[in-house]
Amino acid sequence: SGSVEAFGAGPRTAAAFAAALIFALHPVHVEAVAPASVIAELALALFYLAAFYLYVLSSRGGSEKKGTVLYVLSIATFTAAVFTKETSLSLIAVLAAYDLIMRGAPGQRRLMGLKPLRYLPYAAAAVLYLAVRHHALGGMIAPFKQYAYLSPAQYLLNVFPVLLGYGRLLVWPAGLNAFHSFEPVYSITEPKAFASVAFVSAAVAALLLLRSKRLLLFSAAWAALSLAPALYLPGVGARGAVMAERYLYIPSLGFAVFVSLLLCFAYARLPGRAKAALAGAFFLAAASLAYLTVERNAVWRDDYSLWKDTVQKTSGNETVYLNYGSAAAKRGRSKEAIDAFKRALGVNPSSAAAYLNLGSTYYEQRDFDRAVRSLTMALALARDKAIMSKAHESLGSAYLAMGMLDMAGREYGEALGLGRRTDNIFIGLGIIYAERGMPERAVESFREALAINPENRNARANLDRALRLTGARDRD
Repeated sequence: SGSVEAFGAGPRTAAAFAAALIFALHPVHVEAVAPASVIAELALALFYLAAFYLYVLSSRGGSEKKGTVLYVLSIATFTAAVFTKETSLSLIAVLAAYDLIMRGAPGQRRLMGLKPLRYLPYAAAAVLYLAVRHHALGGMIAPFKQYAYLSPAQYLLNVFPVLLGYGRLLVWPAGLNAFHSFEPVYSITEPKAFASVAFVSAAVAALLLLRSKRLLLFSAAWAALSLAPALYLPGVGARGAVMAERYLYIPSLGFAVFVSLLLCFAYARLPGRAKAALAGAFFLAAASLAYLTVERNAVWRDDYSLWKDTVQKTSGNETVYLNYGSAAAKRGRSKEAIDAFKRALGVNPSSAAAYLNLGSTYYEQRDFDRAVRSLTMALALARDKAIMSKAHESLGSAYLAMGMLDMAGREYGEALGLGRRTDNIFIGLGIIYAERGMPERAVESFREALAINPENRNARANLDRALRLTGARDRD
């Protein structure tokens, strides 16, 4: 109804404005846009949205040549999206949903809108990506599989509480967290499982009743389909967490459009005072979203503030304690770091990573005896080559500080044997050679350290001393 006005504008303008405001201000986006480590999410969004927009333009009436160019550009940007992040594979389903729901004349069967042949080039790009992935990883699935003990039926059952959890974050973004712990369900008889299946089923049924509202239905389909890759529980998230707020960046666009359309439909049917109340409530909600976004940005300003916030919201998780401890250690907050690593050991007494970090922190405090005990435990428990090599290096440094040169040299040698080559190892070996009256070997080690890190002043100073002992001058 073109005569309908909302928020002082035409209905399409009002809906677009409301959707843009919700999307721009929603605090769930902070994880995707604040840390540089997930810049891939923004690149994905750029290519994903461009590919969809170009596809829509290419399918409209007009010049056939122009439509072909736009279609080819859509395929190209989709290919870029796929190689940016594999979650973009969902776009094929989104395009089919667009054709199914949005295209075709009123009264025409929806299936008439589908154009299977138009999806083939997108499928070809997907196959190319999967072939490259298979070659790179030696398989289609990453080596680590979450919740491997669940049956296929249980995996499917757990999709419902995860989907409901994501919906809750969009509708009520309180308690945002960098680490959303997840406890799987095992049977439909569990209250959590039954409630989530019932709620999602009711929501789908309600949407089907509104199927005459094409854009409303498509916006819901966009949100669900673009989120679908994040619902593949075996391969997403960190250990103990399958949900991540960054996965909502693209789906939230569908949510924003859906909410804005509902608001405009309601506004058009309300009396005068109720319209003012609805508009006021909307802008109050928008202000609340803006406040939460500013607050959440402050949390994401650095690793320490992020993991301090996370550890306050998540208890009993080894990964959270390890990350908080590492961030505290980098800040020089050794007591906090030690407490965090001990809490990680309380959750998992066999955590080699916790012992390694604990030993390294004791070393920084110059508590060498405790450092040696912790690092020795790390080596006894470690199965990961990276942890083992780092523990050997740290043990070497602790023994060196204690004046135990033979043991220090042995530990440095073990680290090198495992493929670890750091400037710290070669500085330590150089000091050992110098103490043993082998200045030429010391010079070689210090030069090796500088080759790894030319800015290391400690290596440069030790090299100068070793060169004086040999009576030579460094001409490098």
